[in-house]
Amino acid sequence: MGGAIVHVSPRTLLEDLDFAHKLWSELEGAPMVVTGVGLEPHREAIASHCPGALLDFGATGYGAALMLLGVGEVVVEADLWPDACWETLPLARSRRLPVYHGRGCVHGCDYCPYVVGTGREHIVRSSERTLREFADQVGKHRPKRIVFRDPVFGLDPVSTLELLRGITALSKRERAAFEVETRPELADDEMLDALKEAGCVELKLGVESLEPGPLIATGRVADEVEADRYVEAVEKVLRVADRLGINVRPFVMTGLPGATREGEERTEKMVGAVAAPIVKATVYPGVGLEGTPPDRSDQAEQREPEGRR
Repeated sequence: MGGAIVHVSPRTLLEDLDFAHKLWSELEGAPMVVTGVGLEPHREAIASHCPGALLDFGATGYGAALMLLGVGEVVVEADLWPDACWETLPLARSRRLPVYHGRGCVHGCDYCPYVVGTGREHIVRSSERTLREFADQVGKHRPKRIVFRDPVFGLDPVSTLELLRGITALSKRERAAFEVETRPELADDEMLDALKEAGCVELKLGVESLEPGPLIATGRVADEVEADRYVEAVEKVLRVADRLGINVRPFVMTGLPGATREGEERTEKMVGAVAAPIVKATVYPGVGLEGTPPDRSDQAEQREPEGRR
């Protein structure tokens, strides 16, 4: 066995730890991560049952996955990453061609799936290297759109602005419309202007929430002061991008720890004044919206899917 992640609940602590201990004895030195919310006071009990186990007290379990996978190690210099070979895998009818400038993210949002695959270290290529691939791929395949797959485009603003200026200077044959995904506070006026000049037509914006509670609880921001600045950044980027004619696709999340029904409605209303938000429902273990009664799925009316009626 290559390793294991065991979720432990404070309510069934001893039962869960007994199971973890049995599994630990079968791992024969392979890593184990014990994860669960509210386990901080039980460190000694965990250590006695599973000595040497790694601990993750986050709500999602992503931290545990990162520990187990050991992602984040740089295997090869970023500029030596190979170009994608679309000659052997032709583009679909949408003809959207992905390109990376950087991978990984240094921020601590505990719901993020990107870092499971790419780690919490930001690895960025040189602007010249990414620009060369951008121009080559556009020239070869004439995509309708380039999709930058960086989870946080612009995390290295100096390199990113150099790249955008380089794209702006390319010949018509080497250019294509493109889209990016980023955090609101990274899309300042200079970055948005550069995106527009270079041909960016769509900005996927990870808003997630505008409530201080869930923003802090999930590690999106550090404290209420930073949460206030975050809200200001969201309002500004939505307004400026709309003025520049860049289509914005804001993403918001429901069901985050500390969220309230009223706060989620305010977030969707504010974001929706500029662009229709893409809402993602999340399921955090043991977390429900404040003021919302617990789910009684065993008592709920069983309803058949629409197609079976």
